Amino acid sequence: MKYIVPLGLFLFTFLFGFSQENIKYQKPPSDVEKLVLATFNLGVSFNNAGDWMVIMQRSAAPTVEDLGQPELKMAGLRINPLNFSPSRSAYYIGLSFKNIKTGKELAIKNLPVNLKASQISWNDAGDKIAFLNETKKTIDLYIADVKTAIARKINKQPLNTATGNGFDWIDNESILYHATTASPDARPNAPVAPDGL
Repeated sequence: MKYIVPLGLFLFTFLFGFSQENIKYQKPPSDVEKLVLATFNLGVSFNNAGDWMVIMQRSAAPTVEDLGQPELKMAGLRINPLNFSPSRSAYYIGLSFKNIKTGKELAIKNLPVNLKASQISWNDAGDKIAFLNETKKTIDLYIADVKTAIARKINKQPLNTATGNGFDWIDNESILYHATTASPDARPNAPVAPDGL
């Protein structure tokens, strides 16, 4: 019995000592890092006439910030309660126009900083696109014209896209969008789940 206690103490010290190693941040091998950070193939969308396309640069992977956003699960939906959008949705980080006849590519100017664009949609005339941009607290609606290649935000209230598409073209110049009723700073806190759920 007198040998069991010291042996147990020795094993505990040995195992605990190894589990508390001071391991610094380690980068993966360069091939693995390149694979994870590789740029995805570009997405494209053509207008009805087929004379213009929008080139969409996909995001490589969700950021740690994206994965850390809150998520509510209700009736089969997964919602980010901070900006009323589906949680962890895919987005584009770059947009440009390309003229099919001339081959000329136009970078779209005035895009939001840290672009997270989604739901790119052409009007029937094929001379404008509309798209959503996600921020921490809002979903905003932008329009970009192929003639100027300049994007501009058009919504006054943030959009609510929690249940699907946040907007529809009515005609070549008008859009109907689903807005929230409160500004981001005036929204009430999400309800607290009862105990046991």
